[in-house]
Amino acid sequence: MAEYRRRIPGLNNDQIMHAMGIDDAYHVERVLARGRNGATELVTIEGAGPFVRKKMPLEDANRSVWAALACGDCPRLPQVVATYEMPDCFVVVCDYVPGEALEDLVGRAGALDAGVAVPLARDVCEALAALHACGVAHLDIAPGNVVVAADGAHLVDFGNARPIAVDTGLADGVVRPRGTWGFAAPEQFFSRAGVCSDVFSAGRLLGYMLTGIEPDEDRISEFEAALRDESRVPVSARRLVERATNFEPSARYQGAREFAAALDGALRGEDVDANGADASTSAAGPVAAPANDPDAPEEPAPHALASDAPHAPERRMRSIAHSISLLMLAGAVAAGGLVIAYKVFTKPTRPPLSASDAEAGRVEDIGPASGGGAAREDDVRRAAESLRIVESGWRANEAGLVDFAIVIKNASGDLAVDDAAVCITGRDEDGFVLFSTTQAVGALFPQTTAAFASMCGNGTKPATVEFSLEKPMDFQVRRYAGKPTAYKVHGASVASGASGRTTVSGEVEMVEQGDEEFTTGIVWLSAVFRDVEGAIVTGASGYVTAPDPGERAPFSIDSFDCPEYATVDVVARAL
Repeated sequence: MAEYRRRIPGLNNDQIMHAMGIDDAYHVERVLARGRNGATELVTIEGAGPFVRKKMPLEDANRSVWAALACGDCPRLPQVVATYEMPDCFVVVCDYVPGEALEDLVGRAGALDAGVAVPLARDVCEALAALHACGVAHLDIAPGNVVVAADGAHLVDFGNARPIAVDTGLADGVVRPRGTWGFAAPEQFFSRAGVCSDVFSAGRLLGYMLTGIEPDEDRISEFEAALRDESRVPVSARRLVERATNFEPSARYQGAREFAAALDGALRGEDVDANGADASTSAAGPVAAPANDPDAPEEPAPHALASDAPHAPERRMRSIAHSISLLMLAGAVAAGGLVIAYKVFTKPTRPPLSASDAEAGRVEDIGPASGGGAAREDDVRRAAESLRIVESGWRANEAGLVDFAIVIKNASGDLAVDDAAVCITGRDEDGFVLFSTTQAVGALFPQTTAAFASMCGNGTKPATVEFSLEKPMDFQVRRYAGKPTAYKVHGASVASGASGRTTVSGEVEMVEQGDEEFTTGIVWLSAVFRDVEGAIVTGASGYVTAPDPGERAPFSIDSFDCPEYATVDVVARAL
């Protein structure tokens, strides 16, 4: 019996067959979502990928929006690979960004430190500025539509997006794109939306990250109270939210670029009040005392977004990126269970922990520097010479992505390297480069060994993978001093479940409170799987809210399609 396919006006038989041929060429790795608005799938094609394929009903497809996206090149927006039309749906194929929805991240971690939340909001504004330049307004900026990856925030889900008029910046059409309640601007419900509506939503998104509270109808009062609580939210960050979310669109930042500039200023230590005036002339005063004030404190004020210390902005920006990476990896399961990255930090001479062992050892967090400013040239040279990779291993999974683990030793007796980085290069059988990427591995303390596991690649299985350490920069190197926070893992156990799931569970205890300047209140947990000979075969990670000193917090870490292993080592550290 011949299969019947409905014909679409405007498409001839050849075009339909061509579209079906393209559609059939993609291999569905897993279905990410399916509902009334269509299906979202993780797909590969002839060994390339993975990609995200979105199938939407024809009546919901705003082709001009996707055409505009295809012409853009902003890395924080979906990179459109292909679009085609089927008899019953419109299809868009985009690049795949491994990460975690902001909604899930905040749901597990709670409120984010301003030093993490503000850069993420800045990333969203970067995406919006590029989108607006393409003549499109998003109009549904919400926690579920922002993916946090290792390099920051990415904007997704353009089902509510609308073309905008170049002269007015307002959305075309008579249908009101209402968006997500609590994040959508007021005018989206009773007037014409536009670029300033996206600014409102980005401001609400920043407030959500800073408070951990959704500003919906049931919790808006709680949200606003938390935003005013200076023990939770820095004044400078609150002012950014207040101006961006002003009820009157003309009183907001007049575009994503202006909002991004204000966010950049906050990160540099500048401050703007809710009405846009320089905070140095406002009643609240500056975030930190002026440099020439003899009574100015030596340390930044609580929650300060920037420091006046030499080279502190560079160091802080790297710490921000590192913290975003760690928070993103804490979910570690995106696309229906695809483990995307892991970070492992261990003490030297600590043997692997079998699954039946009761406890894991202590690990140390970043301690404060013993002095400000950049390291001397000799210190940078000594630090670079002291770092070396002593062990590495990798495997390519079914999707052609590479799971790897390395062990790095810092042989220095006095130098720590903040946010050290490793370059991973995959080559084919002829030695040609298939991919090359750099990933941060965290702080490397004197006379310690750090294990790091993650995922990389482009969907093509390499024949060889090489690992090399990046030379540290001066502001990354410091003399190590201070008392780091220490955690202990109790009762680590492993269980196998359905769908190839392996779960590592136990409890984590804070055994020593450190004096770190920058923490998130999160404990990062890493499970390292080893074979009978002690070689690392894979890893997985998760996180919990930091328990009070002497108390314990339960945890569980999932790994999918785990290769054969003999022991599991679980370690914990503060973020």
